[in-house]
Amino acid sequence: NMRDVQFHSGGDMARRWAVLLVQEGRREEFSGAEDPELTGFLQSFLERCRLSGLQNADAPPLVLEAKAPRNDDANRSRALEEIRNTFRSRLRRDAKPSFVLVLLSSGDKNIYHGIKRLMDMEMGIHTVHMILSKARREPHKQVQYFANVALKVNAKLGGVNHLLDPGSMKWLTEKPTMVM
Repeated sequence: NMRDVQFHSGGDMARRWAVLLVQEGRREEFSGAEDPELTGFLQSFLERCRLSGLQNADAPPLVLEAKAPRNDDANRSRALEEIRNTFRSRLRRDAKPSFVLVLLSSGDKNIYHGIKRLMDMEMGIHTVHMILSKARREPHKQVQYFANVALKVNAKLGGVNHLLDPGSMKWLTEKPTMVM
C-alpha cells in the first residue's frame, strides 16, 4: 500500500508533460480534452503526486486526443498511425514533454505496446499508462492506484522512490557479497 508513502527524493514535474487520451468509444473514457471530469481526474492525480513528494506537481499538462477504432488488426495499425501523427503534429521537436501519461480505456496489448515502442524507442519520450476502468474506481481505490502510478512517474523523472536503511545493509559490506 503506497498511498501515504513519501519518496526519498522527488522528481521534478516543472518541465512540460502531456496526457494522451486514447479514445476507443468505451464508457469509461472522458469525452475529450475539455471534459470537466478529466480536469478533476488530473487534479486528483497531481495532488497524489505532490503528496508523494514530486516537485512542481501543479502544472497542467498538454492534453492530446487520438481515436483508436476497435475490432481488427487493420484498425489497430490505423490507431497507432493516428497516435504517431497526433504527436508529430502537436509537439515541437525542441519541446518534448518530460513524460506522457497515456489514458487507455482498455488493456489492449496492441495499443499499449505500440505506444511504448513509438514513444520510448522512436520519439525518446517516457510514458506511463493508466487503464481508466481501474483508475476511475471509487475514491479510496483511486488513491492507491494514483500512488502506484506516481511511483513510476517519479522514477522516470529521475527521483528516488525508496532507499534501504543503511544499518540493515551492513552485512552486505562486511564480506565480499553478490546479490542475486
